[in-house]
Amino acid sequence: MLPGFAVHVRGIELDEDYFKASSVGTLFQELLEEPLRAWQDERGEEAAEEHRVVCIDALDECDEAGQNSMLECMRSHFRKLPSWMGFYVTTRPAYPLKDRLRHFNPV
Repeated sequence: MLPGFAVHVRGIELDEDYFKASSVGTLFQELLEEPLRAWQDERGEEAAEEHRVVCIDALDECDEAGQNSMLECMRSHFRKLPSWMGFYVTTRPAYPLKDRLRHFNPV
């Protein structure tokens, strides 16, 4: 839980048109990266005192016609997030997650 985080995304109209018109990269930047940086800037060193974890369950179910935009977003953008932010990702064993995210040292 990030107390005070919601205020950093309140100005965005989160309706169907917004999601249809936005790429996964844009959604990542506007809904996660920029708000997290603003939240961190507000709190200074206090923000990094505790690690936080986001759980992404069933990543393989984001696969559509052989494309997984969530996985590609993770590969391209997750390095931009603060170092105190971690991710716990689940997927079916047969899904090639480890190979595609090997630079993150998945277990």
